[in-house]
Amino acid sequence: MTTEEPDWNSPLLFSLTPDAIINSIFTTAEEVHTGWETCVNAALIMSETTAVDAGTGNHCRLAEQEFSYDDEPDAIWHDWSVELRIGETYILAHWRVMVNETPAMWTWASNEAENAFIAACVLIGQRVRRTLAVENASAVQTPTPPRSRHH
Repeated sequence: MTTEEPDWNSPLLFSLTPDAIINSIFTTAEEVHTGWETCVNAALIMSETTAVDAGTGNHCRLAEQEFSYDDEPDAIWHDWSVELRIGETYILAHWRVMVNETPAMWTWASNEAENAFIAACVLIGQRVRRTLAVENASAVQTPTPPRSRHH
């Protein structure tokens, strides 16, 4: 028996299936599917963050997009998609809310997608850190009632 530690750069071999990823990382998603190509529409993307393993070309992407379904053109949906591509296989998870949904639902969906993105990036050897962002508060605040006056 050797007393040396294994080399940190030794390849580890194990079997990982789309089912295992879906049931461990994407459990809270509204919809999850696999494919041979992405379902994210580049024309609808509002923001995206991508992590890439330069050695293999595998990637993980968090993309936000807004769209409406053909049968409900007045209902606009906001979609957070986590796209994990390993080899030829795409595994995609979606968290969706209607654009007029409560801020709490937006926060929940956004947080769940971000957490899944962070976890999925580990599979391609990438680490993700959260950063601060400034939002225009006047765009999301409701108007304040008029102030009362004392006479």
